[in-house]
Amino acid sequence: MKAEIIMIGTELLLGQIVDTNASYLARQLATLGIDVFRKTTVGDNEQRIVNAIRKALNRCDVVITSGGIGPTVDDKTREAVAKATDQSLVLNTELLEFVSNFFKRRGLELGENNKRQAYIPENAIPIENPVGTAPGFIVEKNGSCVMSLPGVPRELYYLTEHTVLPYIKKKFGIQTIIKIRTLRTAGIGESNIDRMIDAGRYAPTGYNKQPVRFAAEALAGKPTSWRWDFGDGASATGQTASHTFAQPGERVPITIPSDLGMFPPCS
Repeated sequence: MKAEIIMIGTELLLGQIVDTNASYLARQLATLGIDVFRKTTVGDNEQRIVNAIRKALNRCDVVITSGGIGPTVDDKTREAVAKATDQSLVLNTELLEFVSNFFKRRGLELGENNKRQAYIPENAIPIENPVGTAPGFIVEKNGSCVMSLPGVPRELYYLTEHTVLPYIKKKFGIQTIIKIRTLRTAGIGESNIDRMIDAGRYAPTGYNKQPVRFAAEALAGKPTSWRWDFGDGASATGQTASHTFAQPGERVPITIPSDLGMFPPCS
């Protein structure tokens, strides 16, 4: 499955705030095995948001927008999603009641601009927001879906975990995940690591497996011995006869014979 994240807000393009929502969403989608192919950042311009959503829906299964569903005049996401999915905005009375009660519980007055937050595309699935005033919504179109969430991180995190991820799993029947392994190194440059990885791509003839461990053993006065382990019980071993250690712990070049079918001899 493919996904695209669209971050909305001129403040992002001006560098006034740091976008942490996209990295959070990408990590959460990875737990469902969904590849995030693109991340787009758009300012508060309705037509540009429309264009970004239309393009994303044509190439992805899941489109998630963040930001632009607040009460102010520069919040253009609702109108843009409606236009991009060929729908009109309608007042959702349940969302209006939800927003109204949010203000009443806090002894605040519901302004006319706050009522804008209860308007969503006519066929949208509403998402109530118990930790804020901006409800989200989901619009399905031609087998894909666009999900619009608030830009406030705390609200986005809550709606993602309690509504977005469960909805995606149910709608698409997802049963996969993306596993990530992090290898931490110290005292070695990335160019050296790259050469080591490149050499490890070539296993001895007949194994066609990537070595998972290389070990070298050295004793004073004896040839250097080495061993490739391939993780399935297979291994390759040998010695370099060209050098013996004068003392334990001495560092010397180790040559891997080319007849093992590995990367050409390296040190």
